Amino acid sequence: MKIERGKKVTKKENSILKPESISNLLSVPLTRQVEDLASNQNVPEKSPKKVTIQVPGNKIARKWTRRLEKKKQVQEEGEDFRRQVLTGKVPSAIVDSGATSSCGKNPEDFEQTSEVSNKTFEMPTGGKTRGTNVAKLRHDLREPARRVDMVPALQRDSLLSCSKFADANYIWVFTPGEVKVYDGDTVKFTVSEEAVLSGFRDP
Repeated sequence: MKIERGKKVTKKENSILKPESISNLLSVPLTRQVEDLASNQNVPEKSPKKVTIQVPGNKIARKWTRRLEKKKQVQEEGEDFRRQVLTGKVPSAIVDSGATSSCGKNPEDFEQTSEVSNKTFEMPTGGKTRGTNVAKLRHDLREPARRVDMVPALQRDSLLSCSKFADANYIWVFTPGEVKVYDGDTVKFTVSEEAVLSGFRDP
C-alpha cells in the first residue's frame, strides 16, 4: 500500500481483506482452502509411512511353541511312515526272537549275492523248506546281523532274527509302540532299578 505524504490513513484503506472477499473465502470449504494453500506453496505431498509395532512377547513361550509344533510335525511324519509300512509301500520285516536266522521273502528288498544258502527252515505249519541264496540287509550293520537267507516259501513277511543281531552285539529295545535297535559297542544305558525279569540266552 502506498502512503502519500500528508495523507491520513483510514481503517478502510489499512484493511487487508475487503468484506466481499471475506464472504467469498468463507464460502469455500476448509479442505479446499488447505489444498489451494499447498498448491500455491508447492509443498510436495508425502506418502504415508507404514509403521510396524512389535509387541514384546514371552521368549520362553515362543520357544515351547516351536518345540510343540516340531513335535507335532514329527508325530505326523511318523504316522504317515507307519501307514506306508503297514500298507506295504515301504519294505519291512517281522522281528522274530525265536528265529535262528533272518529270512527274506521278496528279493528286491535285499542286496542279493551269488552265495548259495545251505540252511533248511521249519515252517510254522510243520513243513520244511530250504533257502535258495544269501542276501544282505540294506543297512550298515556288522555280520552276522546283516545276513539274510532267501526263503521264497514264506507265506507273508520276511523275518529278522533277534539272535543274529545279538551275536553282533546289537541291543533290541521294545516299547508299547516301537522297537529300536542300538549299537552295543557305542551306546550307554543308565538303569535306575533292577530288572523285573531276567534269564540266560541259549544261542
